[in-house]
Amino acid sequence: MQLSDLLGFLPPQVLLWGGIFLVLTSMLLNVCGFLRSRLAPPDPGSIWVRPYQLLSFLAFEQKYAAAMYKIGLTAVMTTRAEAPLLKKAGTDSGVPILDSKGKPKAPT
Repeated sequence: MQLSDLLGFLPPQVLLWGGIFLVLTSMLLNVCGFLRSRLAPPDPGSIWVRPYQLLSFLAFEQKYAAAMYKIGLTAVMTTRAEAPLLKKAGTDSGVPILDSKGKPKAPT
């Protein structure tokens, strides 16, 4: 049994509205991605921080641009092999290493 056979059991209205929903959702996510790429992050104390984070979430940018998703924080993307070297360099220079919630992480 193929997928087209299973879809044949559904009424055409369900397929039509399901397709419209998928197209509109895709358009919304693409618009959010476009806006996210064009707008600068707001200042950390601004009222626009939460809407910007929501925009980033809808644009799926939180995975690829972790530094911009967390307003006021930066991140360094690195390989697992180089991570201990960067952590050591950060602690030696006095830069605090933060966990995913923005709290200082205990040295390991």
